[in-house]
Order: sequence, then structure tokens, then C-alpha cells
Amino acid sequence: MIPCLCIDDTNKPYTIPINLWVKEGKEYHITWIKYHAGQGIQGVELKEIKLNEDCSFALKRFAIRKEDMGSFMELLAICSKKSINLDELININERA
Repeated sequence: MIPCLCIDDTNKPYTIPINLWVKEGKEYHITWIKYHAGQGIQGVELKEIKLNEDCSFALKRFAIRKEDMGSFMELLAICSKKSINLDELININERA
């Protein structure tokens, strides 16, 4: 699990109930990263909030501490089943 801080709780999709929505300033824990080759990171799953399997939270809603980036990259490699370097991650997120 990777600790992260919610930095953006705006624009909640109407399909997600308010009790299953993140709160800005609150810490959460990323348990899985949804990744598709060619499209990059599609979202993250959190320990604290369980959405249905078709939904996930946009990574841009969260800040990850610099000291946790190594763990994040390891989880990303597991979830994507390939090695991704930090420069590639930054490029993927800039396109999103």
C-alpha cells in the first residue's frame, strides 16, 4: 500500500455516491494501479474506499511523497507487468 494525500476532490462523477468520494486533505492508501499499455495509468484503487470494478480514482487527485515513489513504481510494475521508469510515468501523466 502506498500512502497518498488527496489534493483534488472536485468534479465528483454523479455515478459515485458522496459517501464513496475522496476528501481533499485526507490521507489514503493506494492498493492497485489500473494501467493499460498505450493509454497509461487509468486510475488507482484505495484501501479506504471500495468502488465497483469498473471505477477507480484518477491519480491526479493524489500527491505521493517523494520517499514513497520507489514503492509506487514497484506497485506500478506489478500492476502493469512491465518495468516503467520515472520519466515514462511523468510523460504518461502529462498526457492524461
